[in-house]
Amino acid sequence: MTTTAVGPGILSALICGLPAICNDEATLCADVGMALASQPRIVDVATRPVASDKHLTEDLKLSNLLDRARRSARRCLCEGSFGIARKAIQQCVDCQHTTCTKCGGNPAHDYRIVKDVTRTSPVEYEEYLRSQLPQSLTFGDAFMSEWPKFSDEHGYLSAALAAVRNTFTLSRMQRTHVWTVVYRVPSARLELRLDGERASWQLFALLSKTLPVNDELRKLLELPIATAKCDKSLLDSTWLWRLSPYRNEFQVSIKGVGQRIASWLARLELPDYRDQQLWSRMQVQVSSEITAILGHDINGEYEALPLCGTAGDSLYKKIGTVDEEEIYLLRDPTRTDDPKLDRFVFSTEKERRDFGIQERSSPHSTQNGHPATMAKFSNQRC
Repeated sequence: MTTTAVGPGILSALICGLPAICNDEATLCADVGMALASQPRIVDVATRPVASDKHLTEDLKLSNLLDRARRSARRCLCEGSFGIARKAIQQCVDCQHTTCTKCGGNPAHDYRIVKDVTRTSPVEYEEYLRSQLPQSLTFGDAFMSEWPKFSDEHGYLSAALAAVRNTFTLSRMQRTHVWTVVYRVPSARLELRLDGERASWQLFALLSKTLPVNDELRKLLELPIATAKCDKSLLDSTWLWRLSPYRNEFQVSIKGVGQRIASWLARLELPDYRDQQLWSRMQVQVSSEITAILGHDINGEYEALPLCGTAGDSLYKKIGTVDEEEIYLLRDPTRTDDPKLDRFVFSTEKERRDFGIQERSSPHSTQNGHPATMAKFSNQRC
């Protein structure tokens, strides 16, 4: 079908169906006004940044939403956006990565067959989300009046304010190993992430198409300008706002412990790296003040998982996390830039990101090279 056929078909349907939509212009205007008035609004930045209609807060149970997201999420790349693998699903006992038995094998991982797993249709879950989630969201006027005043260097403040002054409308849904619901306005994008265990919001300010490619503002807006974790309710969360456009730097003490193992480059038998080794475990330590700022405790011992992939087989996992999000230390390469610009990050997720997914908003090293191969393991700058 081409545009010349589809376009007239849609127009004909709208013309013929107009009487069924409304009887007169006054009724149409009244219906639209009522619909807009009933949409959820973000009214209080301090404690209740997202508020909703009464029926939405009562009917939309976060636990049910997350359970259905877990059962319909993508478990193997062969599933695509809406498929379900025909083969059995297997999960790595070390990093919890999943594939079907046909696709798994490289990287090796340490797989076990997942038994008694109930999968549900991704199409049905997307329809459920569209029927349950609000079609539009907005930040309230009370929040706008409380925004602090600071220098608008490089235009960051203007971009951040422009991101919250409009009404976000539901745009699309993306299924990967998590579900992502996207709300958009011309100046911003609001994302709801549902990973089966927890839900969170991320707000991104979008750049003007006329902005030069080397403008400093592009780097400042790579990360979200606001985030929120949903503890009990999807639409009643406490938001954290990135008021300063610049990243904070702090010192991290990293000490190698355990055994020395061959690095990824050494296992490839590259002549210049045959003797390169790294530590099987690393001890990470930061101050309590930094832990409070990060919102995650990255202190502890991290174990190398060389069979679990990631760039350069660089994955380390924090040992001993109980009833908490898993924390990883891994190499986070750029898509197209010089490899010297790659960095190591502390992150709660280690899956490969699909195209269009933003970079990890996590503390990262500003020094080149693998932390476990450096001569000095203390005072790494993040």
